[in-house]
Amino acid sequence: MGLYIIFNCNNNTISGNTANGNHYGIYLHQCDNNTISGNTVNGNEYGIYLESNCDYNSITENVVYNNTRGIYIEDTDCGNNSLYKNFFLENGKHAYDGGTDNTWKSTTIGNYWDNHTGPDTTPQDGIVDEPYTYIGGSAGSVDYFPIAEDGAPSITINSLSDDDVFGSNTPSYDVTMTDNSVFEIWYTLDGGLHNYTFTELSGNIEQSAWDALSDGMITLSFYASDIPGNMGTADVSIIKDTVVPLIIIDSPSPGAEFGATAPAFIVTITDYNLDSVWYSLDGGLTTYAITTNATIDQAAWVALSEGSITITFYTNDTAGNLTFEEVTITKNIPAGGIDPSVIIVIIVVSVVGGVAVIAGVYIFMKKRATPE
Repeated sequence: MGLYIIFNCNNNTISGNTANGNHYGIYLHQCDNNTISGNTVNGNEYGIYLESNCDYNSITENVVYNNTRGIYIEDTDCGNNSLYKNFFLENGKHAYDGGTDNTWKSTTIGNYWDNHTGPDTTPQDGIVDEPYTYIGGSAGSVDYFPIAEDGAPSITINSLSDDDVFGSNTPSYDVTMTDNSVFEIWYTLDGGLHNYTFTELSGNIEQSAWDALSDGMITLSFYASDIPGNMGTADVSIIKDTVVPLIIIDSPSPGAEFGATAPAFIVTITDYNLDSVWYSLDGGLTTYAITTNATIDQAAWVALSEGSITITFYTNDTAGNLTFEEVTITKNIPAGGIDPSVIIVIIVVSVVGGVAVIAGVYIFMKKRATPE
């Protein structure tokens, strides 16, 4: 049994219902000024049926398909009802109007009839060029603005681009759907093995679905179907990368000593999607960006007190994965300010009896550490 609205049930809204496999999907009897909108009636003997003094009802945006008879207005005393933006699909007989002064259109748009979807050329405005004249019944009703077939929905992916990289956090999306009658939208990450329907055109990919995927290239496909059954799709290829970059500090070595001259450094970093590299001498409060192996900032080194110094090297990738490695060295400037890394060579040249005598006096201070 479907929905029965009978005997002075007036000024009601009947919306969002599904009525399948009944004699009457939705039945009205002696009911006025009701709104019947956004319902699905499928596989009934009569999809929507009006009988006996049903006046001034609005019947809009209903999907009426696979019924023996779609919308059926039985009696001449059912009048001034307005029917538009309904979709008639695969019914034995789409419609019948035995009433009075019922209109099968608004001022600009009628209904979609799957046996009358084109042409739409003069002008191309979403309305079939010729009226729909196949509504049966004594009223002789005509839909003067039948809805034209507008093809598959068009999908535009606004917020994602090919080769975008994401880590453990699920990507966000923003899409635009263009169609007069979008029915359902969904996406898949695995070629259709698992589909995820959604209603908002912006949001985040399902986290559990993202977690189940291995790192690498992933094809994210968006789909949309319209009420007549056309389907559109759009793809974007993105990268999942949850592996943090690898840092190896080749020099300086742990425990190495340096004086007034800032040490050089060599680091090796491995990552497929490397973004940036930097170091800090104070646990991250102050950072120095680097693009190649070089020398610790001299001014920053001079500002440090003697003793143990921890150099922290950081790196991240474009997926947002961050890691760091540390090495602890010693800053030690001996009394007198002689840098322990300096070798002083003094060459004395003199002439004795016409013979050049070269005496080399070497003042050598053993290096405590040699910057690489």
